[in-house]
Formats: sequence, structure tokens, C-alpha cells
Amino acid sequence: DEATLRKEIEAAVYEISGALKGDTKKNTTEYVTSGYIQAVMDSNTDAPTATVTTTATSK
Repeated sequence: DEATLRKEIEAAVYEISGALKGDTKKNTTEYVTSGYIQAVMDSNTDAPTATVTTTATSK
């Protein structure tokens, strides 16, 4: 169903984004926001510019 498909797409986007950033952890939300994923899924034109957020803080 649609909900399952959305979860699969979201996981794939996280994984791809992490790989592009050299991140070895999968399914992190540090690089991709759910809003960006939603925008891509809702649009039938070119994907919008990615909104990148970093939630990691140095300690």
C-alpha cells in the first residue's frame, strides 16, 4: 500500500543521502528532511533542491 511504499522510499533516500555524505549509518535524518521527501513524492516534475539539516552537535 501507499504507506509501505512511502516508508521504503524514505529509507532509500536516507541511505543514498548518507552514502553521498560519506555516512556509514543508514536511515539517519541528519541529511534529509521528511519535508524534502514529501516534496519529491508529491511533485511530478524535477525534484526540488534538497533541504539539508544537520542535527549532530559537537561535544
